[in-house]
Amino acid sequence: MGTDIHVFVEMDWSEEKEAFVDREKIYAFNSGELSISRDYDLFNALADGRSCHSNEEDIDRHCLYSRRGIPKHHSVAVGNRYFHLVDDYKYTNIMPELYPKLSNIGNEQANKYLKNGLSFLGEESEIWHEGICQKTRQISHPHWHSCSWLTLIEIYRSLEHYDLDISELDFSFRIVLNIMTDLEKELGSGRTRLVFWFDN
Repeated sequence: MGTDIHVFVEMDWSEEKEAFVDREKIYAFNSGELSISRDYDLFNALADGRSCHSNEEDIDRHCLYSRRGIPKHHSVAVGNRYFHLVDDYKYTNIMPELYPKLSNIGNEQANKYLKNGLSFLGEESEIWHEGICQKTRQISHPHWHSCSWLTLIEIYRSLEHYDLDISELDFSFRIVLNIMTDLEKELGSGRTRLVFWFDN
């Protein structure tokens, strides 16, 4: 079974000295995942995305930056893709109608994933139905793994650490680097980051 990467470019539009601390000013460049071709050396350089399933003695080297998990403050687009909205109130028949862009999951199945350690709880979300607001859970997708994030400079350092020549990477990832570079020309150095995770 192959491994694929799920990629979002996030931007910090705040004027805070430290980037990505103001939740309200964090936006995703892309509302859905960017399509990145499979490249296991790249995936390993970013976050041991492929080698995490290998025996330690078979791993030549590890990524430069340990996996950081989902950022505490992230864009709406990242949260909507990374988490399932749990149907805690038995809205099964109307959940897709209420939230057509979000991934929904039944209460019983969500509890199984949590019990088996395949998912973890995210922040509560608000469900509005017939004028009533109720808090409901969100859980991480059970098949996502090795979630992390890197700034532009950290990506370059990670590639160098793994002896990867940028010019030899697939054009799909080079485009992502170009997007981040152009955004930082407008927003300032360190005001973009790559949020990503893997599945297989």
